[in-house]
Amino acid sequence: MSKATTIKFKGSKVYFQKKVETPTTVPVTAVTATNPGTLTATGLTAVKGDVVTVAGLDGFNGSYVVASVATGTVTLANADWTGKTVPADFTDALAGTIQYVEEFCQLKSFQKSGSTVAQEDVSTICSVDGPEFEGGDREEGTITLQFWYDMTNPVQEQLEDYEFSQDKFWTKVELANNKGTVLFFGGIETGLNMDGATGSPGRWDSGCAIRVSGRRYNVKPGA
Repeated sequence: MSKATTIKFKGSKVYFQKKVETPTTVPVTAVTATNPGTLTATGLTAVKGDVVTVAGLDGFNGSYVVASVATGTVTLANADWTGKTVPADFTDALAGTIQYVEEFCQLKSFQKSGSTVAQEDVSTICSVDGPEFEGGDREEGTITLQFWYDMTNPVQEQLEDYEFSQDKFWTKVELANNKGTVLFFGGIETGLNMDGATGSPGRWDSGCAIRVSGRRYNVKPGA
């Protein structure tokens, strides 16, 4: 008889992208204008679930989740490059993998709201059974974090930096028991708060909210 499985919160790991002043990059030697797109970069040590950045290549610049790697060529998840013009000159084209701050061990709770899809009224004179709707724009939602406050913690320092700079960044959630990884891209919507009181637990709390930009990426375990 089949049995439901669960994934423990404890044992999962949450990471946030680390700002690096001089990131390590390698030359891009080829890309394909396909869906999904691929790139080849000499010396790029990317694996499935990494996030790769591309710069110096008009029409292809950005950050992408790695779907698979084979013989030095990286396939990028949901990168529809169909119809793009592949440049003849790759002189300035560079690629690299993003880095993350240390594991966020002060984290107490992680809540990701569900996405919402706008419902647009497309009713006509013939809609005699009631209004008719079609799906419109989709919003991925918001990540709400609760954690113990510590201004000296590198993760909280990085989150506060993103709050002031308004830069977007990647969030990586590694699920316990090798159940896969979920990746989100977004920016701080509500900055770090402070909440303290006497009594139990008698410690400073904090939290923040991240507005997700674009879609989430589910990276299933395995090659």
